[in-house]
Amino acid sequence: MHSFNIRVYGLYVVEGKLLVTDEIRFGIQMTKLPGGGLQFGEGLAGALIREWQEELNVTVEVGDVFYVNPFLQISAFNSMDEVMGLYFWVKPIEPLNVVFKE
Repeated sequence: MHSFNIRVYGLYVVEGKLLVTDEIRFGIQMTKLPGGGLQFGEGLAGALIREWQEELNVTVEVGDVFYVNPFLQISAFNSMDEVMGLYFWVKPIEPLNVVFKE
């Protein structure tokens, strides 16, 4: 069965630098924007707020859409999934308690 995988990501620029996260997914180490998959019954902003809470333990305010991928993108992890990525500006509403690296 083919399915859609809707992904939401947040862009946050601090001191001229874009915040990204390092994580391991399916045994693959990657650097990516904070965010992830939309769950059934969830809105886009709600999913992004939940993902930032899970990944960075911070609540964010979701701003304007920055980018929506307009092309066909097949999941790198499941060839039966079509991925749709939506990228939003976000702003933490509390201090970030993370370790920054360059």
